[in-house]
Amino acid sequence: MSEPSSSPRISVTESLFVKASPEALWDWTQDWSRRREWDRSILAVEVVNAGAAGAAPRVRIRAAGGVTAVIHYKEFLRPRQTSVVMEEVQSWLLEGGGGAWSYVPRDGGTE
Repeated sequence: MSEPSSSPRISVTESLFVKASPEALWDWTQDWSRRREWDRSILAVEVVNAGAAGAAPRVRIRAAGGVTAVIHYKEFLRPRQTSVVMEEVQSWLLEGGGGAWSYVPRDGGTE
């Protein structure tokens, strides 16, 4: 039996509405060549494995605070949902991380 981690875990939930279709929003947010246009925490991006058409990429990032990591997708379901886990994390603060995003069509856009 393993011992519980002494590191605190943080969960954040947020929702926002964007006046764009789920497909358009998905394509914009999942295009790592454009990530720095809207995600100020990302300083550099290297696509490690682009994957086949429609397949999830693996991406190495350099982020604010001296963080480097490889982003590994667990789910890549255009245009509905993504989930990622951070691997090979190098940081004085973080041991790992990840997240999940849903693209839900709402009247005139996506939540």
